[in-house]
Amino acid sequence: MKVLTDCNTAHKEIGERIMCAAIAYLDLDVIITGYRHFCPIMRAQIINWQAIDPIKYAKRFQTQGFLTSYGRFCGREEALVIATEAAQIISKHPPYTKLLSEDMW
Repeated sequence: MKVLTDCNTAHKEIGERIMCAAIAYLDLDVIITGYRHFCPIMRAQIINWQAIDPIKYAKRFQTQGFLTSYGRFCGREEALVIATEAAQIISKHPPYTKLLSEDMW
């Protein structure tokens, strides 16, 4: 899995859009999705996923971000650039350098 933390400009050429909130467990190549970070759907996935092997999956390093229309995970900073250029921001909330799901939905 390739996680981009810089502001990649590929989305300008292909019309990439933010599709949903996501949490990536980078060391395990696992991405959990939901309509907002830690919404009931996302929490249920985390609980079910951790129930498989609680010791292995406990307190893993996670990165909060979003999935794009091209199935790509990106961090909150890059997601803000994509959502802004795709006119997806409804009302921007602080911090102004990162995308929050509340900014879009």
